[in-house]
Amino acid sequence: MKALFNVEGMKCGGCAAKVEKKASSADGVYKASVDLASKTLTVEFDESKTTAARIAAEVSKTGFETSVK
Repeated sequence: MKALFNVEGMKCGGCAAKVEKKASSADGVYKASVDLASKTLTVEFDESKTTAARIAAEVSKTGFETSVK
């Protein structure tokens, strides 16, 4: 499954890398990619192992407000 998230507060490449790393570390995530210009995160994941809401909660732990788009 693929999900798109809004991520508020990212301002630089370091922020984007932090968000990608956190999303990628979630169980069941295959791929995570940030588009800094649109402040979005795209995640491909196994929906039998996790949900978009769980991924958003994990990414929010980085300090950036994250919600499913």
